[in-house]
Amino acid sequence: MRSCRWFLYTGQDSSDIPWNITHARIDPSVKVIAADAFQGCEQLVMVELSEGVEEIGDSAFQGCTSLEYITTPSSLTVIGPFAFQGCSQLQQVKLC
Repeated sequence: MRSCRWFLYTGQDSSDIPWNITHARIDPSVKVIAADAFQGCEQLVMVELSEGVEEIGDSAFQGCTSLEYITTPSSLTVIGPFAFQGCSQLQQVKLC
């Protein structure tokens, strides 16, 4: 069983996001998840988006091959192209 490694995304550049996180929580201050933000985080299993997130950028979660769960807030209006491309384990997307 893998250990849980949480990460709080506050809008950091993708180079500042650890590659080995398993869970990500998006801070309520974030309106846009940047393009390519979590791209290639192969151990990322779950993402919690806070109310207030309006956009998921292009390829934001591309290649997150372990991503299984994501819940979107009612404030989300844009999901960029290829945002979830290659997320082969994605089982549940809760749309509000």
